[in-house]
Amino acid sequence: MKKLIALMLFAVLLFGMAWVIKPVHAANTVTEVSTAAELKAALENNAGAHVRLTKNITFTTNNAADSDLGVILGEGYYTVDLNNCKLEYNYTGRNGDPNGAPLATHHANGLTINGPGTIVGGVYAIEQGNQFGVLTVNGGTLKGVIGSGIRMTGGIAYINGGTVTGNFYGVFHEDGIVVLNGGTVKSVVFRNMGQPAQKYGVIKNGVFTGNAILEDIVLIVDDLTVSLGSSMKVIRGGGLVVRNSFVNKGTFTYESGLKSINGEGLISKDFRVRIAQDVTFSSLRIQEHGWLRIENGATVTISGAFVTEQGCNVMAENGTLRLLGSIDHR
Repeated sequence: MKKLIALMLFAVLLFGMAWVIKPVHAANTVTEVSTAAELKAALENNAGAHVRLTKNITFTTNNAADSDLGVILGEGYYTVDLNNCKLEYNYTGRNGDPNGAPLATHHANGLTINGPGTIVGGVYAIEQGNQFGVLTVNGGTLKGVIGSGIRMTGGIAYINGGTVTGNFYGVFHEDGIVVLNGGTVKSVVFRNMGQPAQKYGVIKNGVFTGNAILEDIVLIVDDLTVSLGSSMKVIRGGGLVVRNSFVNKGTFTYESGLKSINGEGLISKDFRVRIAQDVTFSSLRIQEHGWLRIENGATVTISGAFVTEQGCNVMAENGTLRLLGSIDHR
C-alpha cells in the first residue's frame, strides 16, 4: 500500500519525542513454493514477493521463460529463501554445451538470496541486468556449470555471504558495481562484450576501483576509499551513503541526489531518491522540491535534525520513517 506523506511541518522543534511514519500494511508475507510454475507466478508478479522453496525446483525448456532464462523477474522487490533446496536450469544446448540461467533480474528493483541452498545454471545462476536494481546475496551457493555464478550487466550486487563460483569466474562483470562484503567469490573479472561500461566498479575491503556513475540508484557501504585513478559520480536521483569513513584518493563528484558521509545526509533539490534498505542518519536535509521514497520494508531513522524545505515530500511504500530528533520545516 502506498502512503504519501506531505511534510508540512512548519518550523516545529521536537525534542525527546519519536515520530514514526509508516504504512498500515507493511507485513512481508512468505509464500512457500514447490514447483517451477509456483515460483514463476510469484517472481513474475510486479508487486514483488518473498518465497521459500520447499522442494528442489528444476526448470526445463517446457516450463522456463525461454531457452536461456528460467524466470524473468517482474518490476518489484523479491526475496528467495533457498531453504536447503536446489533451484536449477541446466540442460544441453544446441551446440552441446550446458545452457540456462534460473533467475534474471532485467526489470526487478531488487532480488535477495538467502541460504543455505543452491542455484545452478548451465551458463549462469543469476543474470543481474537492471541498471537501477540491486542484487543481494546473503547465503547459498550460486554456480554456473560452464560459465559463472553471476553475470553482472548493471545495478549493484552486494555479496554478503555464500559461495559464488563457476567454470570460469565467480562474477562475469560487464557493468554495474559489485560490493564484496563477505562470502566466497571465485573471482570478479571484467569482460567487455561490445557495450562500453559506464557504471563499472568493484568494492573490496572498502576500496572502490573503477569508474562508476550512480544514477537513480543508492550505494550504501560502511567504509569507502575511492582508489587512485578511479572515479565515482552521483547524478540525478542517485546516492552514496557511507556510514563511517570516506577517503577520496581518486575523483568523487556529487551533482545531485543523496549524499551521506558519517551520518550527515543531504538530498538535493528537484530530485527523487529511493531508499530500499535500512539506513540511519544523524541528520538529514531535503532541499526544495526534493523527494524521499522509502521502499522494500526499509526503515530510515533520523536521530538528530530533520530539515525540509518548501515542496518536499516523503513517500513510504512498505517502509518506515523514524524521526527521533528535531524537525525543522523552512
